[in-house]
Amino acid sequence: MKFLLRLFIQFSLSFLISACKPLQVSDFSATKFNLKPDYPVDSSMWKFISPYRDSLSAVMNVVIGKNDSELVKAQPEGTLGNFVADALLIQARKELNTQIDFSIMNNGGIRIPSLHAGEITVGDVFELMPFDNGIATVECSGKIVKQLFDKAAAKGGWPISNAQFMIMKGAAEQIYINNQKLDTLASYRFVCSDYIANGGDDCSFLLSQKKTLSEILFRNLIMDYIRDLTSEGKTISAKIEHRVINE
Repeated sequence: MKFLLRLFIQFSLSFLISACKPLQVSDFSATKFNLKPDYPVDSSMWKFISPYRDSLSAVMNVVIGKNDSELVKAQPEGTLGNFVADALLIQARKELNTQIDFSIMNNGGIRIPSLHAGEITVGDVFELMPFDNGIATVECSGKIVKQLFDKAAAKGGWPISNAQFMIMKGAAEQIYINNQKLDTLASYRFVCSDYIANGGDDCSFLLSQKKTLSEILFRNLIMDYIRDLTSEGKTISAKIEHRVINE
């Protein structure tokens, strides 16, 4: 309920701001209110937002899959990160219909500490990834891949799929992609968020690399992956596989 109310308020503010002409704030004041669980509800406001709340709930409460056990965000490797990285790689290969060697995402892109066990709804995925980031495929040399994994290592480890590496003295070593040792002279194609592909989270070295941006939202890709699992009679599952080891 809190998530739905927060989403409605954010939408309303965005609409009001976009509808107004540019203004300048000349003065402001603020008063702090400490709200308690038993604080009386403003009936007129509640009545006003109810149609929007109900409409939003009808979408967000739709169950799209089932999670076997709680998935946890952690570094250098976590079950939640492994699930998201696998979903990104598997579904991107399917929907983009192209060969992709591995997937990677920044740990900060996962916005919840854990994903509960049991039924998973559309709203759960929105909480996992609330921003409208798209996905991107990047083509680069093994030398750039080493630089990317070094960045992930320096930040404590990022979720990856179809790849492994060890963090040694803050750098990535013993890098393997598709069970083969990284060749710095070879070419690779990986999938990530458009945020990373466009240089976000200190990845400016990717700006000069060949990339293809997709209109597919990262969040929608995850939902498609979960729906495909459900249609195949499968549930969400992930485990620690020593993809990233901190020595």
